[in-house]
Amino acid sequence: MNKRELASRMSQLSKLNREVCSKAIAVFMEVVRECYLNDEPLGLTGFGTFLPLYRKARIGVNPATKEKINIPSSKKLKFRPSKNI
Repeated sequence: MNKRELASRMSQLSKLNREVCSKAIAVFMEVVRECYLNDEPLGLTGFGTFLPLYRKARIGVNPATKEKINIPSSKKLKFRPSKNI
């Protein structure tokens, strides 16, 4: 399901205009992005939690050449679903 299909499905269930549902999705995504940038978890009871996740820098191996490579530290967004789903 893509964003357009999600907006259509939300529109069917809520009896709201599809454009309103699309805007709601965009606003939700912006809130998730802000929480990520501010290192804040975003918990939605009954759905799940969005958590910023840090990975340390490490040394990896290129499988094709067996050469050691440095993998830099990174920040990811992790979603942990609720047990009630």
